[in-house]
Formats: sequence, C-alpha cells, structure tokens
Amino acid sequence: MQTAETMMVVAMSVAAAVCDLRRGRIPNALTLTGIAAGLLCAFAAGWRDLLLRLAAVSVVLVAGMILFSIGVLGGGDGKLAAGIAALQGFRFFAETLLCAVLIGGVVAVVVLARKRRLKQVVVGAVRRVIGGEPFGDALAGGSHIPLAPIFAIAVLVTAGAARAGIHWSDLFGVWL
Repeated sequence: MQTAETMMVVAMSVAAAVCDLRRGRIPNALTLTGIAAGLLCAFAAGWRDLLLRLAAVSVVLVAGMILFSIGVLGGGDGKLAAGIAALQGFRFFAETLLCAVLIGGVVAVVVLARKRRLKQVVVGAVRRVIGGEPFGDALAGGSHIPLAPIFAIAVLVTAGAARAGIHWSDLFGVWL
C-alpha cells in the first residue's frame, strides 16, 4: 500500500504545484481528496494506522491554520500539507517538511539575488543574531536535525526576507 500512497503524494504535489504557480491557489478538491485517500489507505491497514494518520492530519491542519492566520502560509498550503500527512504519516511528513524548508530557502536566495536584495537580507539576518534578537527558535529547531547548518541558513534567509519586507508571494513570483 505504501507505493500507492507515494504515487498519490507525487500526483497531488505536482498538481498542487502547477495550480499554485499558475493561479496562486491550490484547489480544495485536490487537497481534500488527498486527505480522504490517505485516511482510506490507513483504514485499510488497520485502526492503529488510521488513528496515527488522523493525529498527523489534525496536528498539521492546526499548525497550518495558525500559520495561515499570521500570514506565513496560504490556506491551500496548509491543506496540502495535511493531505501529504494523511498519505505519509508523521515520520515521512517530517522529512517532507525539512526538504520543503530547504527548497524554500534555496528559492529565496535565488529570488533575492535576482532582485539584488540578497545583501540586504543577509545583513538583516546577521543583525538579528548579533543584535540580540531572540534566536532560540532556530537553535531549538536545528539542534535535532542532522542538517542543522542548512536549516539555520534557511531560517536566517527567511527571517531576513521578512525583515526586508519581502512577502512569500514575491519569492515564488519568479516561477510564474
């Protein structure tokens, strides 16, 4: 069953990326179908898997709503994350989230370089660390990840981008 779930994640992710890049929206039909398919696959595997996947979806949906309410993610992004969690469960979702953060950091660096704002963002990030602003969030997150230096750079770049007034839509507009 894991192969079918992986294929569904790939199909849902590609379709969501295309929709998001073209229209700036991820359709509910796509994300809710992913959630339903993941839960059905888990149900077929047994009650334990179903309960674990329900927990994963619940945690990710709540986190997505919080991030949406503060303007970090779009609503479709949170529901897409829940669909991926429904199909993959907690363990694989954590890996997906790490890769998404890394890819987002690389895209941010490329976009900032193209807009000739990379220096401004890097200086803002360095000032955040040196200037005495809280950095414990990045350290706490990075302490449990083998790729902590890369994760810390991604956090610094995104924090610097936010400080420079660059919104996530600006970062991904280059791909449209």
